[in-house]
Amino acid sequence: RPVKPLALMVRDLAAARALAAVSSAEAELLASPQAPIVLLFGDSWFWYPIPGVGNLADKFNDFGRGQAMSLVSIGDIGVEIGDPGKHILYELSTFLQWEARTVDLIAVSGGGNDFAGPDDLDPLMQPGNKTDPKSWFKEDAMKDLFQRVRAGYERVIHLRDTFCPDIAILTHSYDYAHASGKGFLFFSPWIKPSFDKFGVPDVLRPALIKVIIDRLAQVQKALAK
Repeated sequence: RPVKPLALMVRDLAAARALAAVSSAEAELLASPQAPIVLLFGDSWFWYPIPGVGNLADKFNDFGRGQAMSLVSIGDIGVEIGDPGKHILYELSTFLQWEARTVDLIAVSGGGNDFAGPDDLDPLMQPGNKTDPKSWFKEDAMKDLFQRVRAGYERVIHLRDTFCPDIAILTHSYDYAHASGKGFLFFSPWIKPSFDKFGVPDVLRPALIKVIIDRLAQVQKALAK
């Protein structure tokens, strides 16, 4: 794989040395109980490839090249945190039930897919005022959406509090996207079809994107408190 090393799991240090050169410092880290395990839950951390990097989860390795780090990924492409599916929630809860004592950090990526495509964005929108970006959104539908998003995050927090209450949860919001209709790699055009359908003026589109991204950030900030 040209952009991501091939990962192999081995039984012990002797097996690792049979496959690769392992320095004394690396051996000490690999055998150390301090080697962190990061649990990645959601979507963008690991499902979207970054040319030359691998994926977003691989960037965790930038925190310390000499430090052993294990990444456990639970999720799927296009996961909506407000409704991730029972099989994913079962996988997350089962992992934490049995492996919580080994986890050092829970990283959650979620919220963007809950409104990114026409199937999710169209129900939130209505014809609006050409000078008021908020008028293009149905407030009741927006409240319902972000209540579901909040509930999705709260499920993860509840599982953390139940199985590993001392572990931090790391999450992220999103930059203000440009609704060009050009999807990332081969993925969908996301926001532009809905803006076209409702006739949002080009000059107002960045403001609409800011409205919905800021609502997600508000949910995340409230939970962080």
